[in-house]
Amino acid sequence: MWAVHASAPHLQPGGSITLTTGIAGRRPGPGWAVAAGICGAVESLTQALAVELAPHPR
Repeated sequence: MWAVHASAPHLQPGGSITLTTGIAGRRPGPGWAVAAGICGAVESLTQALAVELAPHPR
């Protein structure tokens, strides 16, 4: 999250930031509870940051 906030001001118009996660958030296996939680959190964080960092009409 901090890396995204640090890099966002340096984006060119139309630029993007890419976050990656694993399959555990959508298809967890036995013993993958922590990994599934982390992957799900990264997906939610990505969606929230997209809204937060989107250009706003003036």
